Amino acid sequence: MSGLRIEQEGKPPQELDFGQLAALDGQVEDVGALVPGRVGGAVTLRAIVHRVEPSPDLVHLTVESTDGGFAASVPLEALRNAVIAYRMGDAPLPRDKGGPLRFLIPADEGCATGGADSCANVKFVGTLRFTRGRGKDTRPTTPREHADLHEREGRQQERLSSRTVSRRRGPAPEDRPDAPYSDRVLQACGSQDSLRGPSRWCCCSG
Repeated sequence: MSGLRIEQEGKPPQELDFGQLAALDGQVEDVGALVPGRVGGAVTLRAIVHRVEPSPDLVHLTVESTDGGFAASVPLEALRNAVIAYRMGDAPLPRDKGGPLRFLIPADEGCATGGADSCANVKFVGTLRFTRGRGKDTRPTTPREHADLHEREGRQQERLSSRTVSRRRGPAPEDRPDAPYSDRVLQACGSQDSLRGPSRWCCCSG
């Protein structure tokens, strides 16, 4: 799936492709002006909401990665300033920037609040799901869980740095795009667009 899947309780799903996102009002030419350190063009969540017209009683939004391995569910009202980065010039946002779709919250609430926090900034977005109550949410909910997330990422980085990939044999299984979520080098929630920094999972890192 290359487009943005929209799911609403009581309605059939729909999908917005690159051209449809680009045709919406609420275009943001430089997302870095709203979220420092980020690059590319975006469209506001408000414009998407206006386009898909969810029922007024659908007051929660779940943002889910393309493989379903990561999700954050937040009251829709708390996301009124959120944007979805989807392009770099006239091309889709590249994967090494969190694309083709990346959910960003300007001035988020920080770490592990359970609301519009740093971990609700989701890379590799596949689905926006509008629901009456809170939906699927895989974010850490306590400081201990949050620390564990960083520790797991640290172990992944150590494994990555110690592994040698043979050109003859091709990439290691966890580097393939179809590898399981837990084994992939790039994760759905993360702030770092490279291998630097303490975490690519959690957006609190920069």
